[in-house]
Amino acid sequence: MSDTDQRDPLEVCMETVRRLEEENEQLRQSAGAFGQLAERLNRTLHEDRRTGAERRVILRPAPDRRTPS
Repeated sequence: MSDTDQRDPLEVCMETVRRLEEENEQLRQSAGAFGQLAERLNRTLHEDRRTGAERRVILRPAPDRRTPS
């Protein structure tokens, strides 16, 4: 017989509820941190795309407009 079988079922349920509440809080904190990370990544990607597009415009050589004689 295990320890769980010898304890009061209500005590086992209350312990399970406490453990699940703690786990839920940790998951909420992790979700918040993940959301912040995703926002920073998104901002960085947008900035990189914008500056990359600007660099391509700046670095692209102008077409040769001379006409052959």
